[in-house]
Amino acid sequence: MSLVQFYIPSEVARECVAVLGDMGNVQFRDMNQNVSSFQRAFVKEIRSYDQVERQLKYLTGLIQKQEIKIRVNDHDELIMPPSTDYRQFYDSPSHLSASALEELLHEIASVESKVRELSFQKDEMSQRKADLTQHRLVLQNTRQFFESRLSLDLDDSDSLFNQVRLSTESSDSFIISDDEGDGVLLESGLGNTNHGGNSISTGRNELNVFGSTMNFISGIIDTEKFLILEKICWRTLRGNVYTNHVPLPEPIIDIKTGEPSFKSVFLIFTHGESLISRCKRIVESLDGKLYNVDSDYEVYKQELRTVNNKIKDINEVLLYTNERLLIELKQVALDIEKWKIIIKREVSIYEVLNLFNYDSTRRCVIGEGWIPNDDLTYINMALRDVTNKFDAGLSTIVNLMITNKTPPTYHKTNKFTGAFQSIIDAYGIATYQEVNPGLATIVTFPFMFAIMFGDLGHGLILFIAALTLVLCENRISKIKNRDEIFDMAYTGRYILLLMGVFSMYTGIIYNDLFSKSMSLFKSGYSIVGTQRGVYPLGLDPAWHGTENNLLFTNSYKMKLSILMGFIHMSYSFYFALVNYRFFNSRVDIIGNFIPGLLFMQSIFGYLTITIVYKWCVDWIAIGKPAPSLLNMLINMFLSPGTIEDKLYPGQGPLQVFLVLIALVCVPWLLLYKPLTLKKMNSNKIQLGISVESVPYTEEAEDLFDRGSNTIQERLSIDADVGLLEDENGEEEEPFSFGDAMVHQVIHTIEFCLNCVSHTASYLRLWALSLAHNQLSAVLWEMTIQNSFKPYSETGWVGSIIVFFLFGMWFVLTVCILVVMEGTSAMLHSLRLHWVEAMSKFFEGEGYAYQPFSFYRIILDMQAAEMEEERKLNRKSSSTESSGSIRNKPSKPSISDSKQRGRKKDALEKFIESPQQLLKSSLSQLRHTILVEGLPVECPYRSYIWSILLSGAPIESEWYSGIVSRGKVNSSNVVDTKFVHFGDKIENDVFRTFQNNKKFWSKIEEGELIRILNVFAWCVIEDEQVDFKVGSKISISPYVQGMNVLVAPLAYVCRSEPQAFALLYRLLMVEMPRYITPTLAGVMDGVRLVDLVLKTVDRRLYEYLDQSMANAKIYALPSVLTLCACTPPLEEVLKLWDFLFSFGIHMNVVLIVAQLLLIRGELMNTKNPMALLRNFPQLESSKIIKLSLSIARNIPDSLYDLIVRHTFDESVTLEIDDYKI
Repeated sequence: MSLVQFYIPSEVARECVAVLGDMGNVQFRDMNQNVSSFQRAFVKEIRSYDQVERQLKYLTGLIQKQEIKIRVNDHDELIMPPSTDYRQFYDSPSHLSASALEELLHEIASVESKVRELSFQKDEMSQRKADLTQHRLVLQNTRQFFESRLSLDLDDSDSLFNQVRLSTESSDSFIISDDEGDGVLLESGLGNTNHGGNSISTGRNELNVFGSTMNFISGIIDTEKFLILEKICWRTLRGNVYTNHVPLPEPIIDIKTGEPSFKSVFLIFTHGESLISRCKRIVESLDGKLYNVDSDYEVYKQELRTVNNKIKDINEVLLYTNERLLIELKQVALDIEKWKIIIKREVSIYEVLNLFNYDSTRRCVIGEGWIPNDDLTYINMALRDVTNKFDAGLSTIVNLMITNKTPPTYHKTNKFTGAFQSIIDAYGIATYQEVNPGLATIVTFPFMFAIMFGDLGHGLILFIAALTLVLCENRISKIKNRDEIFDMAYTGRYILLLMGVFSMYTGIIYNDLFSKSMSLFKSGYSIVGTQRGVYPLGLDPAWHGTENNLLFTNSYKMKLSILMGFIHMSYSFYFALVNYRFFNSRVDIIGNFIPGLLFMQSIFGYLTITIVYKWCVDWIAIGKPAPSLLNMLINMFLSPGTIEDKLYPGQGPLQVFLVLIALVCVPWLLLYKPLTLKKMNSNKIQLGISVESVPYTEEAEDLFDRGSNTIQERLSIDADVGLLEDENGEEEEPFSFGDAMVHQVIHTIEFCLNCVSHTASYLRLWALSLAHNQLSAVLWEMTIQNSFKPYSETGWVGSIIVFFLFGMWFVLTVCILVVMEGTSAMLHSLRLHWVEAMSKFFEGEGYAYQPFSFYRIILDMQAAEMEEERKLNRKSSSTESSGSIRNKPSKPSISDSKQRGRKKDALEKFIESPQQLLKSSLSQLRHTILVEGLPVECPYRSYIWSILLSGAPIESEWYSGIVSRGKVNSSNVVDTKFVHFGDKIENDVFRTFQNNKKFWSKIEEGELIRILNVFAWCVIEDEQVDFKVGSKISISPYVQGMNVLVAPLAYVCRSEPQAFALLYRLLMVEMPRYITPTLAGVMDGVRLVDLVLKTVDRRLYEYLDQSMANAKIYALPSVLTLCACTPPLEEVLKLWDFLFSFGIHMNVVLIVAQLLLIRGELMNTKNPMALLRNFPQLESSKIIKLSLSIARNIPDSLYDLIVRHTFDESVTLEIDDYKI
């Protein structure tokens, strides 16, 4: 790899970067690392293309909504693989001139505008049609009521309506006072015994019943909300109301959401326009829709006819609009993929240009990048041709830079080697010029797999499946939306192919074909069991079915796994020697490789030799039992020189010698390299050479000159390529003997222990091979073997049994033995390569070579689109909530309390009732909280707070989407003033309620971090969570103290979205000035504490003022956190019940009340700040009672400032002018 520098004239910068993107062999470096992304030179162009991408995304969404197929295969000529033959890209349709590109942008904008207008018209017409359809339903269903006699239904005590009224009145009578009525339904005298009065129409929206004129409204509402509507109207109108409804049998599709909902047509009768207007407001608050209906039949017919005509006209217009929209979208679908590719190319070009620098004259851009040495000639030629083609008077300069910066690691692969290289890269990117183990992995990975998977039949199935993928790879590669699992198999098709081939080979060696033996050659044993020869290849079939078969294969495969493991680790260890020699590291050869090799060979090399020797000796012929190698290895270290069962002559002295070699190698490994490096460093110091690395010495300059000559000879056709010296090279770290010693100690311990553990780890080859063989045998015996019975026993039914049992056996074989067992063996083989083999030599401290390539960028774009489509499909098929959000128990139902035999309290009844928006009911709730209070562990406190704060519910899916963005940091926020908020949140959350174990046993730290980050995202992106929420005050995404504010909310609420909704409402509506960058509201609140204290207790105020105990010092945390910074948490919750009921502004009064409760202690101490640094523990009941008394004694003008200081910016000046 070489580092090159480009000088490109500004006029051809876009064209030159485009051809480099087509060639795909330059990895650009960022020349503007200290410049924020929105201050770079080509931000304007990127923003314009971002707008175009949003337009294309909108069009794509409409196309998918209309289920129009986008043909992606028609634009393959735009996605050409990178090549050094740059001339083949000149005629590509993706290469557009500036004028042609401008025309394309204009065309996209025009099409998007036209489609958006048609879509808007369609939605508007659909909404009008839905309204008219609902109007028709209201007309048709209310007609049934007007055609009947209303008086009979009202006067009948057994009617359904009177039953509903009585049950409603009895169950919720605590809302209605005793003097509100004596059970009379209407004040017009409907309690009379006159049975003869009929309902008479008196005009639109009026009806004469029993001589009394009643007003009515009609409309449609969700069926589940009708009972709520009925109760609210009943209580609001004090019983002077009659309601009736007809549930619609078919659901109505919501035009905006597309979801079906069941609705009911309703009629509400009452007296007077005032009560009717109340009912209308109630209906609108419950998302109901009102329609005009007349009780007169002639008027009804005219209205119905008018509505039908309008629906007919709208249907025609809607049909025409939909046809036009479909025509436009089908035309767009033909070219939208092409447009996406072209726009993505242009965006990537300007993103690369943002990595460039301008020269001092701003006539050319300067860039740097890494390229393969062999491609330098082609790059220089391509840039020169592009520049000459645009303007012969311009020139592009390419300079080769000599630098000591570490280049990226580049391994050239093809479709065969790419999958094996990905195995290595998944573990780590090789250090630059480190030996690449990917080539050896082509053989070792499938072979290790085959040792565990060895079976000729199973290997054949795997081979056929992989061969099919290989033979059909051209057709499969053209499939854009491949299944994720299938795509993994397709990517590794050549790995699977070799795994199948090697498994067939080991299956022959094991003599296994679906767990059955094969007699390919004459057996080496006679029928009586005497040996008469040697089986030519693999295991003798005579072993199958014998009593000692399992014992023999166990011993054979166990020793075989040790041999394979030793060979695998040994050749991997020799890769370390290759690295040391290439980097001329003599100290590593002597200090690491040689002692390590001797240590490994003296123990485990000796073990492998004894295994082979034991196999070669005919122990039966010599009449001697074979000694145990395991006991030999144990005694070799526990009692050196002592031999119980001799394996060969001279065994004792040789083993003592090998043990001594292993012991000597340990200090050799430990001390040689650090001491040698220290000596070399000392010699440098004595010679006057700086300890820190100098970028270029005389020796380096000679090497630079020699390298320059070599490069110029190699690039003879490009003599104009300049050579520069990189002045910003990397400096080497100074030598530290302590660091070197610690590193070598760790290396020595790891190496010695790993030699033992890694050798034992290879026993998995034996274990999995044995398990695979036994499982295959059991499957055969349990399925297909049962079908092989004589015809005399089964008859013709036997053939059917064979057919079904064969199918069962084959399916289970493929699913269990090939797929599941194959996956297990593959993972174990992967572990043997990553841990046991690569740890012997692999450093993996490099970074991947990722050149700027349109081919890769476009493929990544298409892969991202497919992944997004998969997520949408999974989302539509599953309604499970996000796992990152804690799931808490659902809201306790009131029916549960009945079942448990507990009487409902007033607050539980309030939660159950639908009167949460009525002023009278809110007053009752506030009074109940003040008088009775909420229990400490109140299960419905979060719902009470939601009612008091008028909090809107938050969709979990929306909240999950914001959470998925992660924390606010520099990687996902453009504006630099916001990048540190994510870190601030984490640092502050860590300190929240540190000593409250009960709090942290219920709440996780991540919950608070997620809630605060979601709030920060909403502020940064100005995303309105609730249409009722809005503030013109400039607020900060996060201020210190918000972590304490969110903690009680998270503790009380049953879900993160609910806690976030309350936090958002609290901060954005109730106290927006508390979270401004200057904490303006908090500072005003602190000043108000002084004013209130001065008003109610001037003596205490003057004493604190003389003692330099200013409220800005002691009251700031309590004002900012609403007293939540003072324990205990249980008392904080009760104070918040009071604040949410009567106003956040009362926090100022609560703080003054806390001061008055400790007045005596403050007046008797010479240092009041010692007490005020940490307020005494809260006693909510005393504080609230005292605060109510204080509030009555505060002047109205001062109280008005207290009320407005949380949201009114003019309060600051008014406090300055306020005088007591």
